[in-house]
Amino acid sequence: MSIRIWISPPVERAPNVWMSLAEQYCRRSVNWFPTGPNGTPASSWVVTMGESDDWSGADADGVMFDPFNNILPLSIDTVNALRTYLHNTRLTDVPASVEARLRGKATQLSIPMDDMSSMTTLAEVLERIVMTLTGSRNASLQGFF
Repeated sequence: MSIRIWISPPVERAPNVWMSLAEQYCRRSVNWFPTGPNGTPASSWVVTMGESDDWSGADADGVMFDPFNNILPLSIDTVNALRTYLHNTRLTDVPASVEARLRGKATQLSIPMDDMSSMTTLAEVLERIVMTLTGSRNASLQGFF
């Protein structure tokens, strides 16, 4: 069992019942999923933290995006372990190819990262992703994990 983070679009599971596309690959999941007053998605994107024994289906899905490019250690199997890893890992600690892919995808999704240095933590990157993609400038990871 390991935990990963995904960016995916919302999908309508039943009339007016929405979920993230990523949820179908997770045993359990938590979403950062803004909704409008009538319960419909208020954003084109959902950020999902999920756990699974097998991520092969999610990895093969061409619509979803793993912002950390599958670098989260498989040993991360609790929210506390994820929190510790994200707060203790800086962009300088990840392979240059992962950072380049992250910055490239951020540019495509209009996520500003120009002010993020190599000393920026992955927690700060995730918070920027959540704030930008969900449209909430007041978003905080405190409510996420």
